Amino acid sequence: MGEYDISAKDVLAQNKDEFVSKTLGINPSEIKGVTVITPEFQETREIRADEVLLVELNDGKKMIIHIEFQSSNDKTMEGRMLEYYGKIYRHYPDTDIIQTVLYTGSDECTMKNGIKKENHLKLPSGKLITSSINFNYAIIDVGDKTIEEIMEEQNPVEMSFLPAADRDLRKKNPDLFLDKVTDAIKEIAESNHQHKNLIVAVNLIYSKLIFEDIEKIAELLRKKGVFNLVDLRTVPGIKDYIEEAEKRGLQQGEEKGIEKVAARMLRKGMPIEEVQEYTLLTAEKLRELAEKIKQETVNDTISKTLSKAKTTKRGAKLN
Repeated sequence: MGEYDISAKDVLAQNKDEFVSKTLGINPSEIKGVTVITPEFQETREIRADEVLLVELNDGKKMIIHIEFQSSNDKTMEGRMLEYYGKIYRHYPDTDIIQTVLYTGSDECTMKNGIKKENHLKLPSGKLITSSINFNYAIIDVGDKTIEEIMEEQNPVEMSFLPAADRDLRKKNPDLFLDKVTDAIKEIAESNHQHKNLIVAVNLIYSKLIFEDIEKIAELLRKKGVFNLVDLRTVPGIKDYIEEAEKRGLQQGEEKGIEKVAARMLRKGMPIEEVQEYTLLTAEKLRELAEKIKQETVNDTISKTLSKAKTTKRGAKLN
């Protein structure tokens, strides 16, 4: 997603109050303000927190919400989260710190959600030294939630990752999953949510990371009229992406049109070399088309023969 300058961080930044309310179960009326303080914890390239929010409640209480977005399993996640905690604690030692990893990977989540360790060292004097740690954080695995659950909760950040939801359904019945995802995205597009353009755009971009290409899901969204309900070109970073996808679609359409012409020429008995000269398709592609036409002809002949045999048999019975 980074190559298009668009991610769930953008959704979170524009919906931070709503995210905090939905994630922590706090009534929006109890929230005095939510401030993004992420830059304070991005001093080095090696350890850069994704998003850190300072939440102030009307009763005077303050808390820190730290969110990491993870699209793949990281064996060092617990160490990273502990390091983030240390950095935040040094800045805000008297403030409650809540940490969450939002996992949006296509595979099962195998990351640990904390560190529990106790060490004992006996000195020559006989004195026993003990050091221990019991550190935990939350992992929200979007793949564990159904599309219906995410839509019911209306958390704008989780709604941006619908292609990563319902991992079991996605693997068992991909077509049904795609239909449900596109229905949910359409529901977002039809809503009055002020950032629906951004949420739909992130879903579209993220589907490429889950499904490797977005042609099928984009076609379903087009058929369901989603692109008539939102203006994705208003989303920073998406314009070039859309133009690239449109260009790719036109090229694929042209190729299919040329293949249809080549197939008609081959059916009329024109040599492959001559068809290649007119269409500029490769000889290998034309041989594949010729073989496909040959197989279709054989299948058609068999079908007609069987149909004729059935008709003859029925006629014999009537006589």
